[in-house]
Order: sequence, then C-alpha cells, then structure tokens
Amino acid sequence: MSVLYYIATYLSIGSLIMVILDILHRLVKDVVDDEFKEGYTNWERIYVILTWPTFMFSLIKSIIKNK
Repeated sequence: MSVLYYIATYLSIGSLIMVILDILHRLVKDVVDDEFKEGYTNWERIYVILTWPTFMFSLIKSIIKNK
C-alpha cells in the first residue's frame, strides 16, 4: 500500500466523524444553550479531522469515567 492510500483513509475517517458530529449538532441545536448554537468553526473541523484518534480516545475515556 502506498502512503497516499493511508493518508486518504486517515482523512476519510476524520471527515466521517466530523460529518456525524455536524449531524448530531444539527439535531440538538434547538435544545442547547445560546452559546453552543453556533456549531463548529472551520478551524475546529480541521482540528477534529486531523486529530481524530486523540479525539475518539478522549471521548471514550470521558464516557467510561462518567459511568
């Protein structure tokens, strides 16, 4: 496999996670406080796409810790 294949796979997974987060935000936009209604900025989207393993690890860690 070439390096470009791995890069494309990595970015595809990050993009899929960001799409899921955008859809979830759109679903709960009417329920949350005013400060959270803006959604994600483009820089936040890029950050999540590039660092999705860290993001997912932190998310799973917080879910386990809260239960």
